[in-house]
Amino acid sequence: MRAYFDKKSSAGWFLPALFVWFVIGFLAAPFAWAQTPERIVSLNLCADELLLRVAHKERIAAVTVFASDPKSSTVWREAEGLRAVKGTAEEVTALNADYVVAGFFSPRETLRFLKKKQIPVLILKVPSDFEDIRSNIRRVAQLTGQNLKGEELIRQMNGRLQVVSQSRHKDQAKPGVIFFQIGGYVPGADTFENAIIEAAGADNLAKTLFKIQGYGRISLEELIRARPDLLVFSDDHIEMQAIGRELLEHPAIQKTMAGTQKMIIPGALLNCGSPASVEAVEMIARELEGIKL
Repeated sequence: MRAYFDKKSSAGWFLPALFVWFVIGFLAAPFAWAQTPERIVSLNLCADELLLRVAHKERIAAVTVFASDPKSSTVWREAEGLRAVKGTAEEVTALNADYVVAGFFSPRETLRFLKKKQIPVLILKVPSDFEDIRSNIRRVAQLTGQNLKGEELIRQMNGRLQVVSQSRHKDQAKPGVIFFQIGGYVPGADTFENAIIEAAGADNLAKTLFKIQGYGRISLEELIRARPDLLVFSDDHIEMQAIGRELLEHPAIQKTMAGTQKMIIPGALLNCGSPASVEAVEMIARELEGIKL
């Protein structure tokens, strides 16, 4: 999963120990806030996703420049008419923000500035499963005084996940799935892509076969030998002009793996953990219905 203004490389994330402690200082901030903020600025696409679903729009002073991009965001319609920022301290100051919602990898310089100026910040956790999404929704809902709306979003998300779960035959073998990314990187255990695959009723082979924790890499030969029942791509990886794209379109994938089912998921459903991510689960589940084991 990618997070904007805090993009991670596919190889994994590196966060210096000092910055971890710096970020931890913000985590309790929303729970000490006595009143509902009037001018909230988002410095992270994943914060955009939740704020625009939960908060009153008039309380949102700005969202990120990515929020209005349909290729990146699932709330681009809701973002219409809002100020867009790149994440600089100057922008936050100019907007007279009384609260900022950010991500773990938002610009460090801006976060340091906000701490110095004593502008409260809520830093959302990068989700590794749907429980993390529920937690983030509740934190944003509490901050914005919209607890009931937050719980309703969670209820709707849980209901859709339950429908997918109930549609599976419990005694049926799980199809093997690999989420293949640029350069041969694959998400294993403790990743949100893994949570999506498992919620759809499949076996993430990067986790169970290759024993990958977080994000790892497999070769084309390993991919072919694994023979997944379903190979999943993200559309932003297919379209991306980058080193490694040729691996996604390698003739071996088209010929040697002719019997492997393939599908493409919109990157906007994967960039952030939000209620919209359930759609990725539903898409994979529908694709799995046509696979005979």
